[in-house]
Amino acid sequence: MFKRIILLCIVLSFVVACSGNRTKRNETLAAIHYDAGRVYIQDKNFYGALEELVKAVEMVPDNPDYRQMLALTYYARKMYREAISEYIKTLQIKPQHVEANMNLASLYIELKNWDLAIPHLEAAQTGRLLKKREHEMLYNNMGLAYYGIKDYKKSVIYSKKAIELDPNFVFPYYNLGMALDKLGKYDKAIDAYKRAISLIPGYVDAHYNLGVTALKNKDRATAKKAFMRVLELDPMGERAKSARDNLQRLR
Repeated sequence: MFKRIILLCIVLSFVVACSGNRTKRNETLAAIHYDAGRVYIQDKNFYGALEELVKAVEMVPDNPDYRQMLALTYYARKMYREAISEYIKTLQIKPQHVEANMNLASLYIELKNWDLAIPHLEAAQTGRLLKKREHEMLYNNMGLAYYGIKDYKKSVIYSKKAIELDPNFVFPYYNLGMALDKLGKYDKAIDAYKRAISLIPGYVDAHYNLGVTALKNKDRATAKKAFMRVLELDPMGERAKSARDNLQRLR
C-alpha cells in the first residue's frame, strides 16, 4: 500500500509544479486524490480514503464518480447521514448512476427504509447494462425491499429472478422462504429454507425460520430438528431463547 501511495504523492508533486491552467490542474489533482482514495479503500483504510476523496470532490464537485466513491466510504464507516447526502448529490448530477442507485438502495434497506429503496433499485435497471452479478444483487434486494413493504407476491417474483440468475446464491432463497410463509405457502417456504441451508449449513436464521414455518405446517419433526440445530449452532444467540421455548412446547 505504502509504495502505491508514495508513487501517487510523487505524481501529485510533479503535477503541482508543472500544471498551468487552474481548471485543468484541479481536474488532474482531483484524479490523483481519487486514485489514492481507491487504493486506500482496497486496503480497507477508510479513514485515509475519506481524506483523499473529500479533496477530490472539493476540487471537482460535479464529478458523479468521485461523489459516489465518497458516499461509499461514508457508508463503509457507518456515517449514514453523510453517505445519503453524497449519494443524493451524485444522483442530482447523474440520475441513472447505477452504482449510486444500488448502493443508496442497499443503505436504505439496511436502515429498513424499504419504500425509499425501491425507486433507486428501479432506477438502477435503466442505467448502463448491468453485469450478471449486479443483476443478481438487484433482484435479491428488490425481493427484500418488497417483503419490507409487505408486497409478498412481488417479493416472490424478484427472489425467483435472482435465483434463476444464480441457483447457488443463498440469500434469495431465504427471502423467498419469508415471502412464501407470509402467503401461507408453507410447503414451498420450507423447501426454500432447506435450499438455503444446503448452501450454508450454518445459516442460523434459515434454521430458525424453517422451524417456525414447519410449526405452522404442523410438521413437528422438522420443527424440532430445526430448533435443535439453532441451539447447536448459536446457543447464546438472539434466536436461542425462542428456539428453546418452541422446543419446550414441542415436548
